[in-house]
Amino acid sequence: MKYYKAVNLVPYTYFRVDGGNPPMYVVETAEDLRNIPPNSFVLGGGSNVLFVGKSPHPVVRLGLEPYIRVVKNTPNHTLVAVSASVVWDNFVKWALSKELYGIENLSFIPGTVGASVVQNIGAFGVEVKDVVYLVRAYDRKTQKFVEFTNQDCKFAYRMSVFKRNKARFVVWEVVYKLSKEFVPVLTYKDLQSLEKDKSLTAAKLRKIIGSLRSQKLPNPQEEPNAGSFFVNPVVSKQVVESIKKEFPNVPHFEVEGGYKVPAGWLIDKAGLKGRVYGKAKVSEKNALVLVNLGDPTGYDVYELSRLVQATVLKRFGVELRPEVVIIKSESK
Repeated sequence: MKYYKAVNLVPYTYFRVDGGNPPMYVVETAEDLRNIPPNSFVLGGGSNVLFVGKSPHPVVRLGLEPYIRVVKNTPNHTLVAVSASVVWDNFVKWALSKELYGIENLSFIPGTVGASVVQNIGAFGVEVKDVVYLVRAYDRKTQKFVEFTNQDCKFAYRMSVFKRNKARFVVWEVVYKLSKEFVPVLTYKDLQSLEKDKSLTAAKLRKIIGSLRSQKLPNPQEEPNAGSFFVNPVVSKQVVESIKKEFPNVPHFEVEGGYKVPAGWLIDKAGLKGRVYGKAKVSEKNALVLVNLGDPTGYDVYELSRLVQATVLKRFGVELRPEVVIIKSESK
């Protein structure tokens, strides 16, 4: 295992913050996991984390050799084992090249395979839980590797057992169950017009999704961001009716436990799109995205997120919960 006394995290995070230059351990083997400090934070691709000030924890990065391998074929499906360090979209491209389907709607999502199950990533009507067969993870409490079936993962909207227990489990490998038949999922409103396209292929759908994402989300290479900063809230019918008094056409979708309202819509209608706080900004392209304008500490992004939460709560009575994992120093 490699150890570095102080590492600037700018190259490792989509927000491009330095994290206060914490110590870093690079895990290269399964045995290395037994030697990482108990209070360390495992950093995946850095696409969904915001360090605020100096990280209170040493940082661990998975430096294991990336691999993708077929473990089982059935007449209709293929089980594929993928190491947690593989870049997620590289896996999507690999799957389509092998004519394996089920994750094409998740094209171009940043991050790693390990993060895909931690976050239960989702887009355009598909969530990764739909294709996860098995997860192999290291339990830092028992110091043993354990296997999780799909049900064991306790997937929910942008949630999993791994996210609920961030300090305990390190995702090591994910086995996906992919279909040999392309059955497009076109329930998302921007894709519904494709139902009439008899020549639609997975490659064509991937290209369309790439175009939609570029229209809806700022490029993190040009404007440092972690994509959706907040989870779309689930609210009661009473809250929806209250919002309707001013906005009769408020978008809302009935789900288990209430109605899901787009967080970006709430932020926009609260008048926050384009709002600047220090060196951070609510994206003018998508109000759900917070952009770092050059703050290396992450404090401005964090304070802007708190401003957004407070404003939406006051305006609509809706509490927004961050989707981004926030690692904050105890002192500024």
